[in-house]
Amino acid sequence: GSSLLMEAEAYGRSRRCASAVLFVDEGNERAHRFYHRAGYRTVRWWPSYRCWELCKPLIPAVPFP
Repeated sequence: GSSLLMEAEAYGRSRRCASAVLFVDEGNERAHRFYHRAGYRTVRWWPSYRCWELCKPLIPAVPFP
């Protein structure tokens, strides 16, 4: 799982994606912990889909001068 996730993030960076977004089904705590350890943060709960939205920046923020 970790290797596949790293490949997906590298692909996103190569396409200049600023962030990666994914969804975790309700009750899938194992996946939720996995993504948190990989740097994803929970954004919100989608009640109509019964899943959590997670996001991770792929490009470091550049401070303003």
